[in-house]
Amino acid sequence: MAFGLILPELLPAHVREGDVVYVLDGALNVVAANDAWTAFARDNHGDKLLRGRGCVNALDNFSGSDRTRWQRLYQALLAGRLHAHAEDLSCPSPQQRRALHLRVTVSRDADGKVVHLVHHVSGAAETLDNEGSDGRPGPAEIRAEYLERLLKRTVSAPRFAVMRRLLPLEDVGGDLLWHHVRDDGSTDLVLADVAGHGLGAAAMALTIEELLEEAADAPGQVHEQVMRLNQRLCQRHALSERRWPSSFATGVFVRLRPEAQALDICSFAHHGAIFSEAGLVPLNSGLPVGILRHLEAWPQQTLRFDTLGKRLLLFSDGVIEQFNAQGEMFGTERLARAFLDCKRLSLPLVLDHLHLLNESFRGSALIKDDRTWLLLEQLS
Repeated sequence: MAFGLILPELLPAHVREGDVVYVLDGALNVVAANDAWTAFARDNHGDKLLRGRGCVNALDNFSGSDRTRWQRLYQALLAGRLHAHAEDLSCPSPQQRRALHLRVTVSRDADGKVVHLVHHVSGAAETLDNEGSDGRPGPAEIRAEYLERLLKRTVSAPRFAVMRRLLPLEDVGGDLLWHHVRDDGSTDLVLADVAGHGLGAAAMALTIEELLEEAADAPGQVHEQVMRLNQRLCQRHALSERRWPSSFATGVFVRLRPEAQALDICSFAHHGAIFSEAGLVPLNSGLPVGILRHLEAWPQQTLRFDTLGKRLLLFSDGVIEQFNAQGEMFGTERLARAFLDCKRLSLPLVLDHLHLLNESFRGSALIKDDRTWLLLEQLS
């Protein structure tokens, strides 16, 4: 399949040999690409995209929360609400981990309308200084704080049994769990997944935990709490002189209301929730936090334990997007079926079973990402 040549005015500055460059139109179809893009697609089992198709759509290679997130990002870019987006990302296969840097910029016509989205993919830059000599936390301090504040953190909620398992890809990572018991007896819970891995993601996770703590007693519904977190996170980025290696996070903000046998939930580009009777419950979703400061309200839903089931499972991307040696992903449906099969097991045994199933599926493939499970059961 042949693509158009990239016009000189669309070519990003500082493109090096081997960098991947491709251009999308307003329908998110690839309309121009360099040879490195075609070679990358073929080397990574993307030949199906290149063969026998009238077009290649940018969303074809995404699934689950990633697809939702990129849909929202592209909508913001095409509408002109976001002028550019950059992130460090991993592009793993079952046998290899690759760290890349992606920058998406807009191209406008004479009337100012966004007509093209230009993508430039290069090797990822260093994400953290080796020393904290300028007053910023160094690697040793970040590791110590992540261990103490996040990995060792106990998550609890009145009138609920709570089990959690947080397994970073490296010694530290970007997944976090946070809770706060409010004066009215409700409990706020956050499961968040920072983009990236390692120290950079851990530094961002610690910042989010700090912002959540500072606003823990603020009034407002959960979607207002997410909006507040997003605004403060974007403000923190703007005031920082450093380039943040991990600049955004996906996740869910949950408020447990045991008296009402219900929870309020707000998803910022994350997955559905799995209940012990209803199985997977899809969630309405907004953009991740940390990308665009001024956004419309995130959607909020109310879900009931008395109709959906007394047990609830929340999880991070690393669980369902784990590869096996054949390049297949574990997937949300497999996780939901396994959870429904565990109704008679105690909560600790449920977590053990789900983790062992995930590991058995992975086999000899590399671990792809940080993995987190959060399991709750409403008590009588």
